Amino acid sequence: VRDKKPSVAICSLAKNYDLLILGTKGLHKKQEKALGSVSDDILHCTPCHVLLVK
Repeated sequence: VRDKKPSVAICSLAKNYDLLILGTKGLHKKQEKALGSVSDDILHCTPCHVLLVK
């Protein structure tokens, strides 16, 4: 994942899988966004099911 954004690289690899399991970034209570930007990007671009684990 050196030459691409992590989410782009993961989404391109995800086409070969049925399920993607990802850990979410631990966020501060005051942050409104529930997911990190990489997790959020992956949820919108991946063709397979995604399981997010905190």
